[in-house]
Amino acid sequence: MSKLNRTTRGLTFVFGTVLVFGIACGSILEANKDAVDGYLKTHSSTLVQKDGGKLFDTFTPDKEYLTEDGKGDSKKIVKAHEDLAKQIQAEGTQYHQLKRITINPLVFLSKCIIIIIIQ
Repeated sequence: MSKLNRTTRGLTFVFGTVLVFGIACGSILEANKDAVDGYLKTHSSTLVQKDGGKLFDTFTPDKEYLTEDGKGDSKKIVKAHEDLAKQIQAEGTQYHQLKRITINPLVFLSKCIIIIIIQ
């Protein structure tokens, strides 16, 4: 066996072992993150509060989607989503038609050029 072959086998073993131990240690530490945070006095995840300490606030839709009493009108909201979906679908269809129109002449020209070169 050549010296280069033994060296590559050795390096493969070392790096493979480090990879396996790294994955194992990472999953063990992630499972016990509360104990690790307590021991190291760190924070794995924190909530950042803005706007006077409120974390969550109620969602109020735009005025055009509200009823007279100030609540959201679900029929108007669903209608707006359906209109948006139709608009996105139409734009996608136009894009694919434009793509087909611009690509096909190039394919045709490339075939003509290949035929001319072969002759």
